Amino acid sequence: MGGPARTPTRWLTVTPVSTDRHSQGAERPLRVLVDGTPLLGQRSGIGRYTVALLRELAARSDVDVTVTAFAARGQVTLRGAVPGGVAVRGAPVPARALRALWRCVNWPPTELLAGDADVLHATNFVLPPSKRARGVVTVHDLAFLDHPDFLSPPQRDLTDLVKRSVARAAIVCTPSDAVAQQVARRLGVPVDRIVVTPLGVDRSWLDAAPPTEALRARLACHRSTCCSSGRHSRERVSTCCLRRTDHNPISRRWCSRGRQAGARR
Repeated sequence: MGGPARTPTRWLTVTPVSTDRHSQGAERPLRVLVDGTPLLGQRSGIGRYTVALLRELAARSDVDVTVTAFAARGQVTLRGAVPGGVAVRGAPVPARALRALWRCVNWPPTELLAGDADVLHATNFVLPPSKRARGVVTVHDLAFLDHPDFLSPPQRDLTDLVKRSVARAAIVCTPSDAVAQQVARRLGVPVDRIVVTPLGVDRSWLDAAPPTEALRARLACHRSTCCSSGRHSRERVSTCCLRRTDHNPISRRWCSRGRQAGARR
């Protein structure tokens, strides 16, 4: 009763459509330009999110999806990283130069870099300016506000870029209601422009098999052990194992693997 009132947020509703791209009398497909920069280099969680998003968009008959990368290199690599049937378009422009410009001015627009689109979806926090396309940006979390020291030097401008991105976006997507609440409160985004798009589970996980007894013994994992792996700083990757026993409700064991400072995710 005495806690703060929660701000209501919208959740995404997906309408199934026919996958027949040659249906008679169909309206022109929505032209969607997706930032595929997270597909370059070592694949991160955001990269997996991006490729799954592209796969689903490409399967829709009412969407004509194109991918671009805002980077000087990687256009050829990007063509091999996108799902089949997805077009790649764009010009090689240094990312650092683009970020420096977008931090201060609304130029260059994406139309100049990758052509026209109806919707521009920025998958990785930063929404470039556009002349005509409606902007959608996904804000995965606000860790960069709480722990700016985790950012590598080229990413130190992320706070300013995200603030400008959410201000110019027509829609801000978040993976959870908790992140939506933070975006509304800390970045000042009106709740009617925030849509919660919960992350799904890749179909390959449905075929996952439980660990064998030999693997459990090698990893020292009890049957009631739950492991969570993630990065708690820019230098180290950790795995936290939680184990429930009769004498200790939860015991925690940390296993850390070092990583060079500034290494790519």
